[in-house]
Amino acid sequence: MNEALPRQDPLPAPDPAVAAVVAAGVDIPVIDVGPMLRGEAGALDRLAANVRLISARLGFMCIVNHGVPWSLVDTAVAQTLELFHLAEEELLKSRARFHHQGYWPSGVGRNARTFKKEAARASYGSGWALFRERAADDPDVLANKRHRAQNLWPDPALLPDFRHHILQYQSAMLELGLKMVRVYARVLDLPAGFFDADFARPEFHNRLNYYPHREPEEGVIAQSAHFDHCFLTLLPMSPVPGLQVKKPGDTTTWINAGYVDEGIIVNTGEWLNRLSNRRIIPTPHRVMNPPEERVTVPFFLNGGDDMICNPVPTCIAPGETPAFEPETFHEFFDAYLEGSYRNRQ
Repeated sequence: MNEALPRQDPLPAPDPAVAAVVAAGVDIPVIDVGPMLRGEAGALDRLAANVRLISARLGFMCIVNHGVPWSLVDTAVAQTLELFHLAEEELLKSRARFHHQGYWPSGVGRNARTFKKEAARASYGSGWALFRERAADDPDVLANKRHRAQNLWPDPALLPDFRHHILQYQSAMLELGLKMVRVYARVLDLPAGFFDADFARPEFHNRLNYYPHREPEEGVIAQSAHFDHCFLTLLPMSPVPGLQVKKPGDTTTWINAGYVDEGIIVNTGEWLNRLSNRRIIPTPHRVMNPPEERVTVPFFLNGGDDMICNPVPTCIAPGETPAFEPETFHEFFDAYLEGSYRNRQ
């Protein structure tokens, strides 16, 4: 460990029950984060020990007792369903363009950064991308900084409560996400507050997804297999099945994400993979054709735009070459979206 860092006590061994689920590779582990959120003695490090194992071997878990009022999730899902029941011509008024914000019609999400073994599959799901809410006089808005424009919202005459409810949902997810960032700092043998400065003004990407039921078709899937771009993703679970997670080290096996009441999926993305010098993995995942229409409201959390992907001190030895070239988060995010959604026109 870098001598400039305060000494951290070693994490305990992971819970044997969690280790058994990870080793079996047939289910997503369910983790109770309530003790950590309540500030119980030793709970942060006990949680971090389990998350470390999951992050290095599977990349996905479901958390419970997370403190997010489920009424906010239910309302966000209901509002999203109303959004995608609007006429296509209405949705296209807010078509995502240069800033990648707003409506993504079905079929534009051929992901150039996808899990390569399934790169040929087309996605038929549609979505609506919302980032951090910004005022008209925000410096990034005035500078026309890419992905930092004002959000596009549906017509309030058609969905009068939509913006209010989605912003409430975003606020709750951001609060939870920032607490989970401190867990991942401990996963990396860092002080819990190591990333606090980088997340003083975090950026986030809230994508509202809609997958109608569709009969199986060769080469077409609700959402093709891909890696998330972010530090971490928070995804409230849907009772409608569809999410599958790639079993690491296995070229053919996918794990079905079984429904957990009021559970939130947490998974890590490419940005944390870079910061950890590949110690924490991003895991390919996909959405199979659901048996009925399916709505999800994932929340992708990142630090500020100027955060640089240099490996953290505990993940690189003296003289070791980093696995990735340094770049800011905004540079990385711009390249990610440009490569992932080339058919935006």
